[in-house]
Amino acid sequence: LDPPNPNIWYRQGLAFFEYGSEDGKEKALLLASKYFKSAVQLDNHFFDAWVAWGNVLLQLGRFHDEHHFHLEARDKYKKAIELGAGQTKEILAELYWDYGIVWTEIANHSGEALDLHLAIQAFQSSLEYQPKPDPEFWNDYGGAYLELGLLINDQRYLMRGAELLQKAVETMPRYFDGWVSLGDIYGQLYISTMDERYAINASDCYSKALRLSPKDSEVWLSFAQLLAETGRHNKNVKSVVSSIEKCARAATLDPQNSAAIAQWVESLSLLGSLAGRVDLLIEAEQKILKATDQFPDDADLWHAYGICLMAFARYFEDPEYDDLAIEKLQYGLSLDRTNAEIWHALGLAHKHCAELTDEEPMIERAARFLSKAMDLKPSYPPLIFDAASAYLQYSE
Repeated sequence: LDPPNPNIWYRQGLAFFEYGSEDGKEKALLLASKYFKSAVQLDNHFFDAWVAWGNVLLQLGRFHDEHHFHLEARDKYKKAIELGAGQTKEILAELYWDYGIVWTEIANHSGEALDLHLAIQAFQSSLEYQPKPDPEFWNDYGGAYLELGLLINDQRYLMRGAELLQKAVETMPRYFDGWVSLGDIYGQLYISTMDERYAINASDCYSKALRLSPKDSEVWLSFAQLLAETGRHNKNVKSVVSSIEKCARAATLDPQNSAAIAQWVESLSLLGSLAGRVDLLIEAEQKILKATDQFPDDADLWHAYGICLMAFARYFEDPEYDDLAIEKLQYGLSLDRTNAEIWHALGLAHKHCAELTDEEPMIERAARFLSKAMDLKPSYPPLIFDAASAYLQYSE
């Protein structure tokens, strides 16, 4: 047409966007982005085209985990917000919701608390235009608070996230994602407070999620991790046995789930220590040997290997096993130096070795490694106690 009609480009973009979204076709989504770009070049005030362009870029970012798509989507949504005067409440609610999602995705890459604050502000703006928000909205909104609470180690944000996620499952009691997210946030509250009420709430949420989707490997794993934590804290054999059963279920559903294998090894090692059963430690060792051969670059598996060898050291009261554990944990750190759990285990291995050998350098290193773990995970009571114990032992 002469002059060109931006609406034609916009409609062509929508067609490719719909086609690409249904089948996950990158080429169709990239073409959609190109057509939306042409539409706004012809009409810089084309609100719908700016929104659609942001939507396709957000989807591209999610499909391919490429950060630049999310940054571009943010800019398109920002432009749409500037042009949003006169739009209906429903449209503005959706726009700010998507704007909050894209800021959350950006924060996952940047690790910046400010980006999560901006996501929360966008969700708050969306809420102003929604008389009855969907459960998916509450899930995204609460998820931003969960991420912020974990990032800056602030329980207040976790509590606020729990309130929002509770609204998601109240709105739709059969909302699987809502129950999983709520379980995750209660689990994090338990880890930072050791308040058993949060563990009970998290268990209830995971149970409800599994009734809705019993073949989800990740939920079985999350449940297993929670039970291992409560079993370790309370020295409860029953909880640890239940954790092992759920790890086995997760690994059966997804044999490539290396995190499930790592937790399985840790839970077997814990049970072997609590029950004084070397056969369980041998079973754990056999599993971890096979797993590290299959997934040699997985830091969590090397952490589990270290935990297994530390259990042998305690069973036999033999510092040579602690030395072997330290070797495996140090290899895990070479893969991921930001893993607080590995630093924690490394400190405990040195601490136990110092108790057996009475070597001053070992307890000094234990205190140093545990302090490093606290820098990465400052709100975990058992870690704080272990660090304090190491410093006391060192001073004595």
